[in-house]
Amino acid sequence: MTTSRACRSSARRTAGVRAAALAVAAAALALVLAPAPARAAGAAFRKAYEAALALYEAGRWEDALAGFEKAYVLEPAPEPLYSMGRCNDKLRRPAEAVAAYDRFLLAAPSHESAPRARAYLFGALRALGEKLLGELDFAAARAAFLRADGMGVLPSVRATDEGGAAVLVGLARANAALGDVAGANAALDRAIAEAKTPAMREKVEKTRREIAKSAVAPAGAGAGAGTGTGAGAGTGAGARSGTGTGTGARSGTGTGTGAGAATGTGGGTGTGAGTAAPKRAPWMWIGIGAGAAVLAAVAVTLGIVLGVQGPRGDTDLGWFTATF
Repeated sequence: MTTSRACRSSARRTAGVRAAALAVAAAALALVLAPAPARAAGAAFRKAYEAALALYEAGRWEDALAGFEKAYVLEPAPEPLYSMGRCNDKLRRPAEAVAAYDRFLLAAPSHESAPRARAYLFGALRALGEKLLGELDFAAARAAFLRADGMGVLPSVRATDEGGAAVLVGLARANAALGDVAGANAALDRAIAEAKTPAMREKVEKTRREIAKSAVAPAGAGAGAGTGTGAGAGTGAGARSGTGTGTGARSGTGTGTGAGAATGTGGGTGTGAGTAAPKRAPWMWIGIGAGAAVLAAVAVTLGIVLGVQGPRGDTDLGWFTATF
Protein backbone atom coordinates (compact mmCIF):
# COMPACT_ATOMS: atom_id res chain seq x y z
CA MET A 1 0.00 0.00 0.00
CA THR A 2 2.84 2.35 0.83
CA THR A 3 4.41 1.63 -2.55
CA SER A 4 1.11 2.37 -4.32
CA ARG A 5 0.77 5.77 -2.62
CA ALA A 6 4.33 6.75 -3.54
CA CYS A 7 3.70 5.80 -7.16
CA ARG A 8 0.55 7.92 -7.33
CA SER A 9 2.39 10.93 -5.74
CA SER A 10 5.25 10.57 -8.18
CA ALA A 11 2.81 10.44 -11.09
CA ARG A 12 1.10 13.63 -9.98
CA ARG A 13 4.47 15.48 -9.71
CA THR A 14 5.48 14.25 -13.15
CA ALA A 15 2.17 15.47 -14.62
CA GLY A 16 2.64 18.89 -13.02
CA VAL A 17 6.13 19.25 -14.43
CA ARG A 18 4.92 18.25 -17.87
CA ALA A 19 2.03 20.80 -17.72
CA ALA A 20 4.42 23.61 -16.75
CA ALA A 21 6.81 22.68 -19.54
CA LEU A 22 3.97 22.65 -22.05
CA ALA A 23 2.83 26.12 -20.91
CA VAL A 24 6.32 27.56 -21.36
CA ALA A 25 6.64 25.95 -24.76
CA ALA A 26 3.25 27.34 -25.84
CA ALA A 27 4.22 30.86 -24.77
CA ALA A 28 7.50 30.67 -26.65
CA LEU A 29 5.73 29.34 -29.72
CA ALA A 30 3.16 32.15 -29.60
CA LEU A 31 5.98 34.73 -29.44
CA VAL A 32 7.76 33.16 -32.38
CA LEU A 33 4.57 32.88 -34.41
CA ALA A 34 3.43 36.50 -33.71
CA PRO A 35 2.52 38.30 -36.94
CA ALA A 36 5.62 39.78 -38.55
CA PRO A 37 4.00 43.20 -39.20
CA ALA A 38 3.23 43.63 -35.49
CA ARG A 39 6.83 42.86 -34.50
CA ALA A 40 8.10 45.18 -37.23
CA ALA A 41 5.76 47.99 -36.11
CA GLY A 42 7.03 47.72 -32.53
CA ALA A 43 10.64 47.96 -33.64
CA ALA A 44 9.88 50.85 -35.98
CA PHE A 45 8.03 52.71 -33.21
CA ARG A 46 10.93 52.28 -30.82
CA LYS A 47 13.39 53.51 -33.40
CA ALA A 48 11.25 56.55 -34.33
CA TYR A 49 10.60 57.48 -30.71
CA GLU A 50 14.26 57.26 -29.69
CA ALA A 51 15.29 59.34 -32.71
CA ALA A 52 12.71 62.02 -31.80
CA LEU A 53 13.87 61.99 -28.19
CA ALA A 54 17.46 62.61 -29.32
CA LEU A 55 16.27 65.59 -31.38
CA TYR A 56 14.36 66.94 -28.36
CA GLU A 57 17.42 66.69 -26.13
CA ALA A 58 19.43 68.51 -28.82
CA GLY A 59 16.96 71.42 -28.70
CA ARG A 60 15.56 70.72 -32.17
CA TRP A 61 11.97 70.84 -30.98
CA GLU A 62 10.25 71.32 -34.34
CA ASP A 63 12.01 68.24 -35.74
CA ALA A 64 11.40 66.34 -32.52
CA LEU A 65 7.68 67.14 -32.71
CA ALA A 66 7.51 65.70 -36.22
CA GLY A 67 9.37 62.61 -34.99
CA PHE A 68 7.00 62.02 -32.07
CA GLU A 69 4.02 62.42 -34.40
CA LYS A 70 5.55 59.80 -36.72
CA ALA A 71 6.05 57.43 -33.78
CA TYR A 72 2.44 57.88 -32.70
CA VAL A 73 1.23 56.98 -36.19
CA LEU A 74 3.28 53.77 -36.02
CA GLU A 75 1.90 52.88 -32.60
CA PRO A 76 -0.71 54.99 -30.74
CA ALA A 77 0.99 54.71 -27.36
CA PRO A 78 0.45 57.50 -24.77
CA GLU A 79 4.12 58.48 -24.43
CA PRO A 80 4.37 60.30 -27.79
CA LEU A 81 1.36 62.44 -26.78
CA TYR A 82 3.17 63.60 -23.63
CA SER A 83 6.28 64.28 -25.71
CA MET A 84 4.27 66.32 -28.23
CA GLY A 85 3.05 68.46 -25.37
CA ARG A 86 6.60 69.12 -24.22
CA CYS A 87 7.70 70.08 -27.75
CA ASN A 88 4.79 72.51 -28.13
CA ASP A 89 5.65 73.98 -24.73
CA LYS A 90 9.18 74.64 -25.92
CA LEU A 91 7.87 76.11 -29.17
CA ARG A 92 5.51 78.40 -27.19
CA ARG A 93 2.36 76.98 -28.71
CA PRO A 94 0.14 76.74 -25.64
CA ALA A 95 -3.07 75.72 -27.41
CA GLU A 96 -1.34 72.75 -29.06
CA ALA A 97 0.39 71.84 -25.78
CA VAL A 98 -2.95 71.84 -23.93
CA ALA A 99 -4.46 69.54 -26.58
CA ALA A 100 -1.53 67.09 -26.37
CA TYR A 101 -1.56 66.90 -22.56
CA ASP A 102 -5.34 66.42 -22.58
CA ARG A 103 -5.02 63.49 -25.00
CA PHE A 104 -2.23 61.95 -22.92
CA LEU A 105 -4.16 62.20 -19.64
CA LEU A 106 -7.30 60.82 -21.29
CA ALA A 107 -5.39 57.84 -22.68
CA ALA A 108 -3.30 57.11 -19.57
CA PRO A 109 -4.66 58.84 -16.43
CA SER A 110 -2.66 56.49 -14.16
CA HIS A 111 0.61 56.71 -16.08
CA GLU A 112 3.67 57.38 -13.91
CA SER A 113 4.14 60.69 -15.80
CA ALA A 114 0.51 61.78 -15.30
CA PRO A 115 1.23 64.08 -12.29
CA ARG A 116 3.97 65.81 -14.26
CA ALA A 117 1.68 66.13 -17.28
CA ARG A 118 -1.00 67.77 -15.11
CA ALA A 119 1.53 70.29 -13.84
CA TYR A 120 2.65 71.09 -17.38
CA LEU A 121 -1.00 71.36 -18.45
CA PHE A 122 -1.56 73.93 -15.70
CA GLY A 123 1.33 76.00 -17.05
CA ALA A 124 0.14 75.64 -20.64
CA LEU A 125 -3.34 76.88 -19.69
CA ARG A 126 -1.80 79.87 -17.93
CA ALA A 127 0.30 80.66 -21.03
CA LEU A 128 -2.74 80.22 -23.27
CA GLY A 129 -4.77 82.66 -21.16
CA GLU A 130 -2.03 85.29 -21.34
CA LYS A 131 -1.73 84.83 -25.12
CA LEU A 132 -5.48 85.24 -25.58
CA LEU A 133 -5.48 88.39 -23.45
CA GLY A 134 -2.85 89.83 -25.77
CA GLU A 135 -5.10 88.97 -28.71
CA LEU A 136 -8.06 90.72 -26.98
CA ASP A 137 -10.04 87.47 -26.91
CA PHE A 138 -11.18 88.07 -23.35
CA ALA A 139 -13.90 85.41 -23.18
CA ALA A 140 -11.53 82.63 -24.30
CA ALA A 141 -8.82 83.96 -21.96
CA ARG A 142 -11.20 83.81 -19.01
CA ALA A 143 -12.12 80.22 -19.91
CA ALA A 144 -8.45 79.20 -19.95
CA PHE A 145 -7.70 80.87 -16.61
CA LEU A 146 -10.83 79.38 -15.02
CA ARG A 147 -9.85 75.90 -16.14
CA ALA A 148 -6.31 76.31 -14.80
CA ASP A 149 -7.64 77.64 -11.49
CA GLY A 150 -10.02 74.70 -11.17
CA MET A 151 -7.41 72.00 -11.79
CA GLY A 152 -6.65 69.67 -8.94
CA VAL A 153 -2.90 70.15 -9.11
CA LEU A 154 -0.70 69.94 -6.04
CA PRO A 155 -0.32 73.15 -3.98
CA SER A 156 3.40 73.02 -4.75
CA VAL A 157 2.62 73.39 -8.46
CA ARG A 158 0.47 76.47 -7.85
CA ALA A 159 3.14 77.96 -5.58
CA THR A 160 6.06 77.44 -7.97
CA ASP A 161 6.75 80.55 -10.01
CA GLU A 162 3.69 82.08 -8.26
CA GLY A 163 1.61 80.12 -10.78
CA GLY A 164 -1.65 80.18 -8.82
CA ALA A 165 -1.53 83.91 -8.09
CA ALA A 166 -0.53 84.66 -11.69
CA VAL A 167 -3.52 82.71 -13.01
CA LEU A 168 -5.84 84.67 -10.71
CA VAL A 169 -4.36 88.00 -11.84
CA GLY A 170 -4.96 86.96 -15.45
CA LEU A 171 -8.51 85.96 -14.58
CA ALA A 172 -9.07 89.36 -12.96
CA ARG A 173 -7.89 91.17 -16.10
CA ALA A 174 -10.14 89.08 -18.33
CA ASN A 175 -13.13 89.69 -16.05
CA ALA A 176 -12.47 93.45 -15.99
CA ALA A 177 -12.18 93.60 -19.78
CA LEU A 178 -15.56 91.84 -20.00
CA GLY A 179 -17.11 94.37 -17.61
CA ASP A 180 -17.23 92.06 -14.57
CA VAL A 181 -15.48 94.34 -12.07
CA ALA A 182 -16.88 92.43 -9.08
CA GLY A 183 -15.48 89.17 -10.47
CA ALA A 184 -12.16 90.88 -11.12
CA ASN A 185 -11.87 92.08 -7.52
CA ALA A 186 -12.86 88.67 -6.18
CA ALA A 187 -10.05 87.06 -8.18
CA LEU A 188 -7.58 89.67 -6.92
CA ASP A 189 -8.63 89.03 -3.31
CA ARG A 190 -7.74 85.37 -3.80
CA ALA A 191 -4.52 86.28 -5.60
CA ILE A 192 -3.26 88.47 -2.75
CA ALA A 193 -3.96 85.62 -0.31
CA GLU A 194 -2.07 83.14 -2.50
CA ALA A 195 0.87 85.43 -3.36
CA LYS A 196 4.15 84.40 -1.72
CA THR A 197 6.52 87.21 -2.63
CA PRO A 198 6.44 91.03 -2.29
CA ALA A 199 6.83 91.32 -6.05
CA MET A 200 3.66 89.31 -6.70
CA ARG A 201 1.72 91.17 -4.03
CA GLU A 202 2.73 94.46 -5.65
CA LYS A 203 1.62 93.11 -9.04
CA VAL A 204 -1.77 92.20 -7.60
CA GLU A 205 -2.26 95.67 -6.06
CA LYS A 206 -1.09 97.39 -9.25
CA THR A 207 -3.64 95.40 -11.22
CA ARG A 208 -6.33 96.38 -8.74
CA ARG A 209 -5.46 100.08 -9.15
CA GLU A 210 -5.51 99.82 -12.95
CA ILE A 211 -8.90 98.13 -12.95
CA ALA A 212 -10.34 100.68 -10.49
CA LYS A 213 -9.03 103.56 -12.59
CA SER A 214 -10.44 102.15 -15.82
CA ALA A 215 -13.82 101.58 -14.19
CA VAL A 216 -14.26 105.31 -13.25
CA ALA A 217 -16.44 107.08 -15.80
CA PRO A 218 -18.32 109.99 -14.12
CA ALA A 219 -21.32 111.46 -15.91
CA GLY A 220 -20.74 114.82 -17.60
CA ALA A 221 -17.04 114.82 -16.88
CA GLY A 222 -16.11 116.45 -20.18
CA ALA A 223 -16.23 119.95 -21.51
CA GLY A 224 -19.58 120.71 -23.05
CA ALA A 225 -19.36 121.41 -26.76
CA GLY A 226 -22.93 122.50 -27.28
CA THR A 227 -24.46 125.19 -29.43
CA GLY A 228 -26.69 127.88 -27.99
CA THR A 229 -28.48 130.82 -29.46
CA GLY A 230 -27.65 134.12 -27.88
CA ALA A 231 -28.09 137.77 -28.37
CA GLY A 232 -24.57 138.01 -29.79
CA ALA A 233 -23.34 137.27 -33.24
CA GLY A 234 -21.95 133.77 -32.71
CA THR A 235 -22.41 130.52 -30.84
CA GLY A 236 -20.54 129.70 -27.63
CA ALA A 237 -18.21 126.67 -27.71
CA GLY A 238 -16.58 126.58 -24.28
CA ALA A 239 -16.04 124.50 -21.18
CA ARG A 240 -18.25 125.52 -18.23
CA SER A 241 -18.80 129.19 -19.25
CA GLY A 242 -19.02 129.72 -22.99
CA THR A 243 -16.72 131.83 -25.06
CA GLY A 244 -19.31 133.60 -27.15
CA THR A 245 -19.72 137.36 -27.48
CA GLY A 246 -23.27 137.73 -26.37
CA THR A 247 -25.42 136.72 -23.47
CA GLY A 248 -26.86 133.28 -24.29
CA ALA A 249 -30.56 133.13 -24.06
CA ARG A 250 -30.52 129.33 -23.79
CA SER A 251 -27.93 126.81 -22.64
CA GLY A 252 -26.92 124.11 -25.16
CA THR A 253 -26.21 120.46 -24.70
CA GLY A 254 -22.80 118.96 -25.46
CA THR A 255 -21.06 115.64 -25.63
CA GLY A 256 -18.20 115.63 -23.15
CA THR A 257 -15.71 112.86 -22.57
CA GLY A 258 -14.31 111.98 -19.16
CA ALA A 259 -12.43 108.89 -18.14
CA GLY A 260 -15.07 106.89 -19.95
CA ALA A 261 -17.42 107.79 -22.78
CA ALA A 262 -19.98 109.73 -20.77
CA THR A 263 -22.29 112.38 -22.11
CA GLY A 264 -22.30 115.72 -20.30
CA THR A 265 -24.47 118.83 -20.46
CA GLY A 266 -23.02 122.24 -21.06
CA GLY A 267 -24.17 124.41 -18.18
CA GLY A 268 -22.70 127.77 -19.18
CA THR A 269 -24.75 130.81 -20.07
CA GLY A 270 -22.48 132.06 -22.83
CA THR A 271 -21.26 135.23 -21.10
CA GLY A 272 -17.71 135.15 -22.46
CA ALA A 273 -15.80 138.17 -23.59
CA GLY A 274 -13.90 136.60 -26.48
CA THR A 275 -14.51 136.74 -30.17
CA ALA A 276 -17.32 134.75 -31.63
CA ALA A 277 -16.51 131.35 -33.10
CA PRO A 278 -17.63 130.68 -36.66
CA LYS A 279 -21.05 129.15 -36.80
CA ARG A 280 -20.94 125.38 -37.44
CA ALA A 281 -23.66 122.89 -38.24
CA PRO A 282 -24.82 120.62 -35.33
CA TRP A 283 -23.77 117.43 -37.17
CA MET A 284 -20.11 118.54 -36.97
CA TRP A 285 -20.24 118.64 -33.17
CA ILE A 286 -21.90 115.22 -33.06
CA GLY A 287 -19.10 113.75 -35.18
CA ILE A 288 -16.40 115.30 -32.96
CA GLY A 289 -18.04 113.96 -29.80
CA ALA A 290 -18.46 110.46 -31.22
CA GLY A 291 -14.80 110.35 -32.24
CA ALA A 292 -13.69 111.40 -28.76
CA ALA A 293 -15.85 108.68 -27.22
CA VAL A 294 -14.28 105.98 -29.41
CA LEU A 295 -10.75 107.13 -28.54
CA ALA A 296 -11.55 107.07 -24.82
CA ALA A 297 -12.95 103.54 -25.04
CA VAL A 298 -9.83 102.32 -26.87
CA ALA A 299 -7.57 103.92 -24.24
CA VAL A 300 -9.48 102.17 -21.43
CA THR A 301 -9.17 98.77 -23.12
CA LEU A 302 -5.45 99.19 -23.77
CA GLY A 303 -4.91 100.23 -20.16
CA ILE A 304 -6.33 96.89 -19.01
CA VAL A 305 -4.48 94.72 -21.49
CA LEU A 306 -0.99 96.22 -21.52
CA GLY A 307 -0.32 95.13 -17.95
CA VAL A 308 -0.28 91.49 -18.94
CA GLN A 309 2.26 91.70 -21.72
CA GLY A 310 5.84 90.66 -21.24
CA PRO A 311 8.14 87.75 -21.93
CA ARG A 312 7.24 84.42 -20.45
CA GLY A 313 9.85 82.58 -18.42
CA ASP A 314 11.41 79.17 -19.01
CA THR A 315 8.77 76.82 -20.36
CA ASP A 316 9.85 74.15 -17.86
CA LEU A 317 8.78 76.66 -15.16
CA GLY A 318 11.19 75.03 -12.72
CA TRP A 319 8.54 72.56 -11.58
CA PHE A 320 10.72 69.50 -12.13
CA THR A 321 14.41 68.82 -11.94
CA ALA A 322 14.10 66.63 -15.05
CA THR A 323 14.35 68.34 -18.41
CA PHE A 324 11.62 66.16 -19.89
